[in-house]
Amino acid sequence: MRKISCLLILLSGLLVCGPGRMNATAQSSSDVAAVLSDMPAHDQQAFNQSMEAMGALRESELQNMAVDLQSAGQGDPTPVKYALNGFAGYVMQPGKETLRSRCVQAYGQALDKLSRRADKQFLIRQLQLMGEDDAVPFIQPFLKDDSLVHSAAQALATIHTPAAEQALMSALQDATGNRRTALVEALGDFRSSAALPL
Repeated sequence: MRKISCLLILLSGLLVCGPGRMNATAQSSSDVAAVLSDMPAHDQQAFNQSMEAMGALRESELQNMAVDLQSAGQGDPTPVKYALNGFAGYVMQPGKETLRSRCVQAYGQALDKLSRRADKQFLIRQLQLMGEDDAVPFIQPFLKDDSLVHSAAQALATIHTPAAEQALMSALQDATGNRRTALVEALGDFRSSAALPL
């Protein structure tokens, strides 16, 4: 089951931890299992409790949850996707900037550890939802990937910062075919005056 596989990943550090760290890791692993078992949440109260539990996780543990997407073929990915997507929205609330930044780093770093295109698209969409300039370096490499350029370009257009615009413009310089089309469309959505001469 996906819940079990995610939990095993988080428990893997127990063998090298001291007693205090073991207790903390066991507690956070228990929180992860609880989050996944409650997804999709049945009501707003359950959802808020699950998001608070995720907020207590370390960045590396959030990253492990995101990486666990690649095990989708071994079970139902729904609980993990609901948890990751729900948390991306949760951290956008006022006063949760620290959580938002931690979430961007965790999801962004997980991107390079995924092999399936659909899983990468899913995380790019989460970065599109909550990302600011801190998400741009994680998304930018995928502007050169023919299979992911559309998702990456639209994510940067939504982020809509000077750094996001510059990433799109840089990728456009040597882009051809469908990749160039996706970049131009994103810059159009971006309403980028810099793209007009092109």
